[in-house]
Parts: sequence; structure tokens; C-alpha cells
Amino acid sequence: MPKRTLGLAFLIGGLLAGMAQETGLGDYKTRLVRYATVDRVDGLIRDLYVAPEALEAVRKGQPLPPGTVVLVDLHQAKPNGRGGFVREGGFFVRASDEPYVHTMTRLEGQDSLTSWRFGAFDPRTGELEPGAEVPGDCLECHRTALTTEMLFSYPQLQAFARSGEVQRSFCKQPGRQLC
Repeated sequence: MPKRTLGLAFLIGGLLAGMAQETGLGDYKTRLVRYATVDRVDGLIRDLYVAPEALEAVRKGQPLPPGTVVLVDLHQAKPNGRGGFVREGGFFVRASDEPYVHTMTRLEGQDSLTSWRFGAFDPRTGELEPGAEVPGDCLECHRTALTTEMLFSYPQLQAFARSGEVQRSFCKQPGRQLC
């Protein structure tokens, strides 16, 4: 591998590790608020978290402020041995955690298309998720949600802001397809 490419890889890895530390993602389960959980037909469970300041802005009907962190924590559902997944109370039972999280961080003074920084990495180490094309994959998809702060889960965030109850839903689409 050429020195230049190797240097760039270390730079990007270091930036992401810094981002994980900068936004406090190592302890995201205590620093952020879980507002929704989505079970997907392929057995992937997504817990959605948001910064408390953003939740307060939603309650006030204001835009999400700069510095807002939205995080997706991924889990695998427990297989039932018949091609499906074990459920309790209508929802999937978790079998394992995925090591990577997906994030969106609101930037200061940007227009709506460029106002978010995307990430896909291990929150403890900053290690990039292998195969993730960041920000390309994220931006390409999320730009279709411009009217909802680029969040497909904005209605669930609003419902959580009103009720304080974690919103649960089931998506009939596998992978990262829109529900």
C-alpha cells in the first residue's frame, strides 16, 4: 500500500476516533435518549437515540440544533429455527449486538443538504465499519427526507417527545430500504 494511501487511512481513522470521543459515543446509552426501536423483516433491530437537547427542541417545535447527535444501534434478532425470529410481546428478541453504530451529527451554519455529518463506526474505538461508504450511502438516502430534518424517524421522534414512550414499529423491508 502506498504511503500516501496508508497515511490517509490513518487520518480518517483518527478523525472518526476523535468524533466518537467528541460526541461522547462511548457511553451513548446514558448520554442519549432512546426514542424508537424498529424491527425489520430480516431480523435486524434498530434502536434509535437522540441528544436530549434535540428532544427538547422537538418538544418546542423548533429545528434540531447544531451539535444534535442521532444514533442507530444495531442488533440481530434471535432465530426461531423455522426461518423467522423469536418474538415476545409482538417484538423480536435480541440475540446479539452489532459492533458498529450509525450516526448523524448536525453541523453549524449549513444548508439542509450539507447540515449533517454521517458516521458508521465502533463507538468505543472509532474503527470504521467495513464496507460502509460514508457519507455517500447515507447522504444519498437521507436527502429524500429533507422535509423531516433528514430523519426518516422524525414522526416517531415527535411521538416520543409528546408521550415519553419509546416508539415501536415493524418494517417489512430488509436491510436499509425505506419502510
